[in-house]
Amino acid sequence: VSGDGLLHEVLQGLLDRNSWRDASRLPFALLPAGSGNGLTKSFDSEKLEVSVYNLIKGYSQPLDIMSLLTKDKERIYCHLAMFWGLLADADIESDRYRWVGPARFTVGAIVRMVNLRSYRGILRYLPANESNLSPPANEAETERPPHRHPAPESRVCPEGWTEVEGEFVLFCAANARWIATDVCIAPKANHQDGSMDLVWIERSAVTKTDLVKLMLQVETGKHIDNKAVKYVKARAFSLLPIDVGVLDVDGEPISALPFSAEVLPSFCQMITPPHFELE
Repeated sequence: VSGDGLLHEVLQGLLDRNSWRDASRLPFALLPAGSGNGLTKSFDSEKLEVSVYNLIKGYSQPLDIMSLLTKDKERIYCHLAMFWGLLADADIESDRYRWVGPARFTVGAIVRMVNLRSYRGILRYLPANESNLSPPANEAETERPPHRHPAPESRVCPEGWTEVEGEFVLFCAANARWIATDVCIAPKANHQDGSMDLVWIERSAVTKTDLVKLMLQVETGKHIDNKAVKYVKARAFSLLPIDVGVLDVDGEPISALPFSAEVLPSFCQMITPPHFELE
């Protein structure tokens, strides 16, 4: 019974154990009691009574997990999304507005757009295709869930990857469509397709007025139709921040050191509505 932040902490504890394979096969249910409730919204279960019904029925589906490896060799597991830039700043800094409920994210975003920041960095990603699909992580014989792509330590882009260097207003890597009940950041996301959805906006592509209009469209997912918004599906990516800032992983802040992230396909089992399917 929690929001996405507490589930994030539970997953860190379970997947850092020697028995991580057993933990990954154990179906879990999330009863929404947080500010954002993005994962339950992505499964049409943001109402508490619906999530309780799902738990009683006991139907589960595979859920991809994103694995993050920092330059300091720290492993972090992400079930919802990770952000850098505007959305990360708005989420973390809006914690002081929790008394207004879910509207705290809107308040935080407005404050940040008025005092807009941008962050220089290098984004590299491996586009999603059938040839680079990772094997199911829980079949690998390792002490910890495998991570094939090391954190970036050079300015050399790996073969087959795409590189974007620029000044970013926001960056998001999403595993689900909704990051809050009113923010559909990645409308093409699928929780079990073995890929993650990367969304970013560069400072040179938008004015503050443009950004306000885009933020008004995230509730419906229409923002991705704007040419300023870049949207790709990837198996893995790496980020080398030049301006560090804060990285927001499932609502939990960490310092944005150079890191890589990749998909662990069908890694966990989540209780969902019976026969739930994405349109």
